[in-house]
Amino acid sequence: MTTIESRTHQRRQFGAGVMLIIFMAFAVFQINVSTGIAKPGGGPKLAIFDIVPDTPTLSSSATTGSTFFLTGKIYPFRTVNQADCSVPSGATPLGTWRAWGTVGDGGKLVLHQTLRLETFNSTIEVQGTTGQMAENADVSPVLPGTLAPTAGPAEILAVVGGTGRYEGINGAANIKPYCNPTPTGTSPFRFDRAFCFGLE
Repeated sequence: MTTIESRTHQRRQFGAGVMLIIFMAFAVFQINVSTGIAKPGGGPKLAIFDIVPDTPTLSSSATTGSTFFLTGKIYPFRTVNQADCSVPSGATPLGTWRAWGTVGDGGKLVLHQTLRLETFNSTIEVQGTTGQMAENADVSPVLPGTLAPTAGPAEILAVVGGTGRYEGINGAANIKPYCNPTPTGTSPFRFDRAFCFGLE
């Protein structure tokens, strides 16, 4: 083998080695990319849950200006029986719901809600004044093929942030009460029964 042939052979080996290193680095990068973390964005709903407030809930006789603090349990969507708000025995909650605020005029509530989803090590923060109806008056599920809740009108509140898989999220939360809720237009929902929480 001549000197020129030897150098050409070395260059080819070097080029092949560089290409192999680049390919391996790309493969390692692909393996280490984090997957499965939900991020906010447009399009379909990102999450939907059933929430069951603990008793006693906010009294219908609470006067304007009075403050309140409510708690409850968060369950996977369609855990709660929409007709009677019952929860099957053995149902495992995903986390804890808390809401606090002030009773406003006309029975509206000015409130902040925190959904602490211990199962996902995440939170969702929601705030606003009750009584604003959602345009589509519906809450849609995440998974295709499942049915949306059919009971009651949907109110809308603002999603103002979150942590974990819901870090930096914003948008709207549709609140749809179960088990014979008050008809549309007569009074705002007072979190006196189980409800569906849909995150847009």
